[in-house]
Amino acid sequence: MASEDLKEKVTGSIRTPIDGIGKLEIKIEVGGKIETLKVDEKFLQSERQEIEEALTHVMPKRGRIILRADRGAFDYHVERFIEIVTAYQQAVSQQIEGERSSFQKSFVDEFLSRWTTSPPERLKRRWKEPRKEQLARSNRG
Repeated sequence: MASEDLKEKVTGSIRTPIDGIGKLEIKIEVGGKIETLKVDEKFLQSERQEIEEALTHVMPKRGRIILRADRGAFDYHVERFIEIVTAYQQAVSQQIEGERSSFQKSFVDEFLSRWTTSPPERLKRRWKEPRKEQLARSNRG
Protein backbone atom coordinates (compact mmCIF):
# COMPACT_ATOMS: atom_id res chain seq x y z
CA MET A 1 0.00 0.00 0.00
CA ALA A 2 1.27 3.44 -0.88
CA SER A 3 -0.82 5.31 1.67
CA GLU A 4 0.74 5.39 5.16
CA ASP A 5 -2.61 6.42 6.66
CA LEU A 6 -4.29 3.39 5.13
CA LYS A 7 -1.48 1.08 6.32
CA GLU A 8 -2.19 2.16 9.90
CA LYS A 9 -5.90 1.45 9.54
CA VAL A 10 -5.50 -1.97 7.91
CA THR A 11 -3.92 -4.67 10.03
CA GLY A 12 -4.91 -8.34 10.15
CA SER A 13 -8.48 -7.08 9.95
CA ILE A 14 -9.98 -3.88 8.65
CA ARG A 15 -11.42 -1.57 11.29
CA THR A 16 -12.85 1.89 11.38
CA PRO A 17 -10.68 4.12 13.60
CA ILE A 18 -12.87 5.48 16.40
CA ASP A 19 -10.19 5.94 19.06
CA GLY A 20 -9.65 9.57 18.14
CA ILE A 21 -13.23 10.78 18.41
CA GLY A 22 -12.65 12.69 21.65
CA LYS A 23 -15.08 15.30 22.97
CA LEU A 24 -17.99 16.16 20.71
CA GLU A 25 -19.96 19.38 20.89
CA ILE A 26 -23.69 18.87 21.36
CA LYS A 27 -26.70 21.10 21.97
CA ILE A 28 -29.58 20.13 24.20
CA GLU A 29 -32.79 21.78 25.32
CA VAL A 30 -34.32 20.93 28.67
CA GLY A 31 -36.94 22.96 30.49
CA GLY A 32 -36.67 25.80 27.98
CA LYS A 33 -32.91 26.12 28.48
CA ILE A 34 -30.51 25.49 25.60
CA GLU A 35 -27.04 24.25 26.52
CA THR A 36 -23.98 23.62 24.40
CA LEU A 37 -21.69 20.99 25.90
CA LYS A 38 -18.50 19.18 24.98
CA VAL A 39 -19.21 15.56 25.78
CA ASP A 40 -17.20 12.36 25.93
CA GLU A 41 -17.53 9.14 27.89
CA LYS A 42 -15.78 10.62 30.92
CA PHE A 43 -18.21 13.57 30.93
CA LEU A 44 -21.20 11.18 30.90
CA GLN A 45 -19.82 9.18 33.81
CA SER A 46 -19.20 12.32 35.83
CA GLU A 47 -22.72 13.70 35.13
CA ARG A 48 -24.34 10.44 36.22
CA GLN A 49 -22.21 10.29 39.34
CA GLU A 50 -23.01 13.91 40.18
CA ILE A 51 -26.77 13.24 39.98
CA GLU A 52 -26.38 10.19 42.19
CA GLU A 53 -24.25 11.92 44.82
CA ALA A 54 -26.17 15.22 44.95
CA LEU A 55 -29.75 13.97 44.79
CA THR A 56 -29.83 10.46 46.22
CA HIS A 57 -28.95 9.20 49.66
CA VAL A 58 -27.90 5.77 50.89
CA MET A 59 -30.31 4.21 53.34
CA PRO A 60 -28.86 1.13 55.04
CA LYS A 61 -30.56 -2.10 53.96
CA ARG A 62 -32.76 -0.17 51.48
CA GLY A 63 -30.30 1.18 48.92
CA ARG A 64 -30.45 4.65 47.41
CA ILE A 65 -33.43 6.89 48.02
CA ILE A 66 -34.62 10.28 46.79
CA LEU A 67 -36.11 12.74 49.23
CA ARG A 68 -39.51 14.12 48.23
CA ALA A 69 -38.07 17.61 48.39
CA ASP A 70 -35.42 16.61 45.81
CA ARG A 71 -37.78 14.76 43.44
CA GLY A 72 -38.34 17.71 41.07
CA ALA A 73 -34.62 18.44 40.77
CA PHE A 74 -33.89 14.74 40.34
CA ASP A 75 -36.44 14.40 37.51
CA TYR A 76 -35.04 17.51 35.79
CA HIS A 77 -31.45 16.24 35.98
CA VAL A 78 -32.42 12.77 34.76
CA GLU A 79 -34.30 14.29 31.80
CA ARG A 80 -31.26 16.48 31.06
CA PHE A 81 -28.96 13.45 31.27
CA ILE A 82 -31.16 11.49 28.85
CA GLU A 83 -31.05 14.42 26.41
CA ILE A 84 -27.26 14.56 26.70
CA VAL A 85 -26.87 10.83 26.07
CA THR A 86 -29.27 10.92 23.10
CA ALA A 87 -27.52 13.91 21.49
CA TYR A 88 -24.10 12.37 22.14
CA GLN A 89 -25.18 9.07 20.60
CA GLN A 90 -26.31 10.89 17.45
CA ALA A 91 -23.06 12.89 17.29
CA VAL A 92 -20.96 9.73 17.69
CA SER A 93 -22.98 7.96 14.98
CA GLN A 94 -22.38 10.87 12.60
CA GLN A 95 -18.68 10.91 13.45
CA ILE A 96 -18.36 7.16 12.86
CA GLU A 97 -20.24 7.39 9.56
CA GLY A 98 -17.89 10.17 8.44
CA GLU A 99 -14.85 8.06 9.40
CA ARG A 100 -16.35 5.05 7.64
CA SER A 101 -16.96 6.99 4.44
CA SER A 102 -13.46 8.47 4.52
CA PHE A 103 -11.94 5.03 5.10
CA GLN A 104 -13.95 3.47 2.24
CA LYS A 105 -12.89 6.25 -0.10
CA SER A 106 -9.19 5.93 0.78
CA PHE A 107 -9.41 2.13 0.44
CA VAL A 108 -11.08 2.28 -2.98
CA ASP A 109 -8.71 5.03 -4.16
CA GLU A 110 -5.74 2.89 -3.13
CA PHE A 111 -6.86 -0.27 -4.92
CA LEU A 112 -8.99 0.94 -7.85
CA SER A 113 -6.14 0.95 -10.38
CA ARG A 114 -5.23 -2.64 -9.37
CA TRP A 115 -8.85 -3.78 -9.55
CA THR A 116 -9.17 -2.21 -13.00
CA THR A 117 -6.24 -4.22 -14.40
CA SER A 118 -7.06 -7.37 -12.43
CA PRO A 119 -10.61 -7.37 -11.00
CA PRO A 120 -11.43 -9.59 -8.01
CA GLU A 121 -13.03 -12.92 -8.98
CA ARG A 122 -16.33 -12.06 -7.32
CA LEU A 123 -16.69 -9.06 -9.64
CA LYS A 124 -15.60 -10.94 -12.77
CA ARG A 125 -18.61 -13.19 -12.20
CA ARG A 126 -20.94 -10.17 -12.18
CA TRP A 127 -19.43 -8.34 -15.15
CA LYS A 128 -17.30 -9.82 -17.91
CA GLU A 129 -15.08 -6.72 -18.01
CA PRO A 130 -15.94 -4.43 -15.07
CA ARG A 131 -15.64 -0.70 -15.68
CA LYS A 132 -13.94 1.62 -13.20
CA GLU A 133 -17.28 3.02 -11.96
CA GLN A 134 -18.64 -0.48 -11.33
CA LEU A 135 -15.52 -1.50 -9.43
CA ALA A 136 -15.57 1.64 -7.28
CA ARG A 137 -19.30 1.40 -6.56
CA SER A 138 -19.22 -2.31 -5.69
CA ASN A 139 -16.36 -1.81 -3.24
CA ARG A 140 -17.81 1.17 -1.37
CA GLY A 141 -20.43 -0.88 0.37
